Amino acid sequence: GIFCIVESKQIMPSALIVAGRIDDPTYHLCRHFLMDFMSEIDSIAVEECGLLQLEWYAFLDERKKEFGGVVLAPGDPYMVILDGPKERQYLGRERELRVWAKKEFDYEAPPAKGLENEIAAKYESEHLYLTAIRDAGHKACYMDIKTGNSDPQRVEFQLFSDICPKTCENFRVLCEGNRQMLQYKGSPFHRVVKGGWVQGGDIISGSGDGGISIYGETFPDETFAVEFNTEGILAMANAGPHTNGSQFFITLGPLPWLNNRAVAFGRVARGMEIIRGMNNMETENQRPKMDCTVVDCGEINLPL
Repeated sequence: GIFCIVESKQIMPSALIVAGRIDDPTYHLCRHFLMDFMSEIDSIAVEECGLLQLEWYAFLDERKKEFGGVVLAPGDPYMVILDGPKERQYLGRERELRVWAKKEFDYEAPPAKGLENEIAAKYESEHLYLTAIRDAGHKACYMDIKTGNSDPQRVEFQLFSDICPKTCENFRVLCEGNRQMLQYKGSPFHRVVKGGWVQGGDIISGSGDGGISIYGETFPDETFAVEFNTEGILAMANAGPHTNGSQFFITLGPLPWLNNRAVAFGRVARGMEIIRGMNNMETENQRPKMDCTVVDCGEINLPL
């Protein structure tokens, strides 16, 4: 990534904020450096902000507005902010934090244990990511999606099982695939509405004409509590009120006109870049020209 400081002179902060993707090991390595630093320097508070992928994207958009001159690489998984009484400044990542800690406080961290630390951070990031979904009272599922001849790529979903348990259970069971014909495995993404959504889940023919739920052919709209206010929203496709089957779609941006028209019941927890990539597929009458298939899927076991 490219870093530039908004002001040439850095402020002396009252707090340091480290914010990033909770599932990214480098965020946790930086977090640990900061914790070690703070154990030596008690005059500055620390705020940690671990976010799921879509929350991080929204946070990044806000910070770009706030810091104007800062250039962030789109894939950057975390950042450090100097939070002063009158203003905030973007500092950068761990490298810039170490330089700043040395310059301002003559602080150098004890030598890291390298690989051992990285393995621990990888385990910690995965554990805290899954724990965040569990603590929200939600369930999680995955789909491995294969496009053309490329290797399958995994998308993980956070199901709002506390808000719409019946709709989430339908999706979960179809991901698990324990009921013979009732499974998403092998079904295609048959529709891409450019800039709108990607759609799949026709487990009958794959053409987009059919589908069936675990409760019978269709089941009623459970709730419209979840709004279509961002990309990555997971929702049931329908043919009018109370016609939910197995077809679902994932939004590529806010679609407020769908509020109160379709039941949203979850969101992408990880792998949004894969869904964004599907938006770029060549289509004919909204159908991808290349095969785009769910080759594996299931429920993700969350920590007890």
